[in-house]
Amino acid sequence: MIYRELRRTDVQQISHEMQLNFGQELSLKGWDPAHFEEIFERSFGFPAGWVLAILRAVRRPPVHLFVAEEGGKVVGTTFLFLQRTHGYIGAVMTDPGFRGKGIASELLSRAERACARRGRRWAVLDVLTDNHVARQLYVKRGYRPLRVQHWLSKPLAQRREAFRTAGPEIRAMEKADLDQLLDLYSAQQPPEVREILAPERGLLSPPRYLQSLMSATSAAWCTGALGNPSGYARATFTTPREAGNLGAPLFADRASAVEKEELLETALGWLAASGASSVVCEVPAYQGAVLQMLQDTGFEERWTMDTLALEVNGR
Repeated sequence: MIYRELRRTDVQQISHEMQLNFGQELSLKGWDPAHFEEIFERSFGFPAGWVLAILRAVRRPPVHLFVAEEGGKVVGTTFLFLQRTHGYIGAVMTDPGFRGKGIASELLSRAERACARRGRRWAVLDVLTDNHVARQLYVKRGYRPLRVQHWLSKPLAQRREAFRTAGPEIRAMEKADLDQLLDLYSAQQPPEVREILAPERGLLSPPRYLQSLMSATSAAWCTGALGNPSGYARATFTTPREAGNLGAPLFADRASAVEKEELLETALGWLAASGASSVVCEVPAYQGAVLQMLQDTGFEERWTMDTLALEVNGR
């Protein structure tokens, strides 16, 4: 078995493995394999590929892509995305014909060691609540529950009229809002979650280069005074997909029911006008009021996903 970093020639094989391992999740998101492969191809080109090559050369890459290879075939992968406070491990998958051989454990070990080498205290990953086999592996390695995420979706009716905000209280989010929104986001997190998943600006305002790489467009809106928002919502749509994404809305205690309703209507209207036929939203369990609001407006829960964390210092 050969363990190495991902190569450009691996893209189609990884796309196939993604469909084998994560079919349920990808189906809900309206995932397009051709678009996935296009994104990977673009990440090796200019300018993203050049930037990543330079960062790898100075040993500061923001992402590590680990691959297990047997006889020229990609049989396992995992990705490590480095955040300010932690490393996020994703796409832990093994080809069905090669399971039970310790491949996932070895890939996880490599990701965890890379996370520790880069000075992050925590490694974090998500697993479907009912994926007992994967969960058993993670718990055995020392991962512990951090939070529960609810995945919800809702169909969207086609819109023929031009997009417009749902009411006069709604305005576009501005940079001046970000600090207050981050404080609001942080205040709603339980202390143990905030310690590991401290919110960053990119969570509320993704970098343009990343959106360009993903062929995504997004928009965000607020209620309340500039620099002192009482509510926030963000919508993102990637053209080849059928499903749009709604970031879990944020509301201060002073936000009125009308503000909440209009923010949600604005985000969903923007997605429908952009061409999305459905919308997906991830809501942490501790945002119970937001979860109830979405369910009251027609969102249905599809599954729950657990976020697990492992302290990697000394590995």
